[in-house]
Amino acid sequence: MRIRVESFDFDNCVFHPKYIKRIEQYDNKNNKESLAPLIEENQNLIEKVAGNAQAEQVILMVGSNRQSFLCDYGNSERNRTPSCFFAINQLRRVFTEKIPYASVKVDDYLLSDTYGRNPAGENFSRALEYYHNISSDYEFSDCVFDDSKLTILYAQMHKIASENPAASIVYNFYDDRYNPTNKLSKDPDILNKLAKFFNENQDLIPNNIQLCLYHYAGENITTIDTIQGLGAIDYNYQENVIELACYVVQDFRKYDGSLVDVLGCLLENRGKKLAQFKKQHQTDKKEFDDRQVVATSNYLSPTVPTAVMTGFQGAAYAMLAAGVVGFDKGIVGAAAAGFISGVLSKTIEIYWGPNLLNNLIPSPSTTAISIYSSMIGTGLTAILDIGGLHLSKILPTGHQDTQSMIGEHSVIYSSVLAGLSAYSFFKSRRHNEYVQSQHENKLGFAKN
Repeated sequence: MRIRVESFDFDNCVFHPKYIKRIEQYDNKNNKESLAPLIEENQNLIEKVAGNAQAEQVILMVGSNRQSFLCDYGNSERNRTPSCFFAINQLRRVFTEKIPYASVKVDDYLLSDTYGRNPAGENFSRALEYYHNISSDYEFSDCVFDDSKLTILYAQMHKIASENPAASIVYNFYDDRYNPTNKLSKDPDILNKLAKFFNENQDLIPNNIQLCLYHYAGENITTIDTIQGLGAIDYNYQENVIELACYVVQDFRKYDGSLVDVLGCLLENRGKKLAQFKKQHQTDKKEFDDRQVVATSNYLSPTVPTAVMTGFQGAAYAMLAAGVVGFDKGIVGAAAAGFISGVLSKTIEIYWGPNLLNNLIPSPSTTAISIYSSMIGTGLTAILDIGGLHLSKILPTGHQDTQSMIGEHSVIYSSVLAGLSAYSFFKSRRHNEYVQSQHENKLGFAKN
């Protein structure tokens, strides 16, 4: 699948001076009257995006440093503009009409979601609620104001790549801060620095992404550079974005919201910090790959062999349980019940276990993955086993004892497995709470 990402700066870019002048008469900058001229005054940008889409999916993202509600609200008041969250939704409606052959959506992820450990898009949606006077008691998350925008591009590129690893992705970034002459300016250059940095560090761009940098300030659109990624996808991009910020802000509890230059900091001392980050990035990638190998061996290997092996394990457990409780005549029946129970548990685990596990535990350990996910199969198996206890009521007399034994010992096996699974669940939850507390200590703040 082909995907195009359009990441827009807003202040002095989409919200350029000509547009601001058009809406200065309106007190409410977020109403239809203020947003309508947004399309009229950005025709060059709209035609550029619509004309070059050539993809099955178009994703719009906030490439501005308005990465939190606080920054969006502050810049809107200071610059007399609408919220960029309203504006990007307005652009989505226009692009949906102009690109009928593609699916057009807004990816509402913001860096404040990462810093506040919120689900992706929560700060965006809550901000719209606030502007609509729907809710006002939500504690919005803050984030580090990275003036170089390196952390914005890094997070957005790896987020989209991690969600679409098999896709061919073009990531277009538009900004107004471009200084080709390198002369002193009140707005330091961003685009040239980003181009130089990523040309020298293509391994920080996912290999299924082509990065395109554009200058736009309300008039013509200028291509600054096109860079093909050569690196691995960073599935741990949210933690690594925080690590990048930690090179500049050592104690987030003392961070006052001032501008920081993450890109410049990485290049200090002959790129010592950049080399350190890359080394850590490689370590994270190896750990992730190792976890994938283990996970694959646990529940993504061929269904039939894995399920049958688990069935034999279940048979062994059931036979052992039958011997312990003294039902010698029922060992064969218990073995059959254990085999069926194990096969069913493993089959359900393979198909349903991983997704449910990742929804319940954000950072599960590898051990928890293999044990805890089996609770799904165990639960359904236990229901089936309990039903087996009542089969004697409808079966011929000669088979009643056998079926009753099957039900009894299958329940024994399922109960033991369920107990182990429950223990693993609570242990994993405690481990995850510890990891989150360490995360909060590192940040120093999660909410404002």
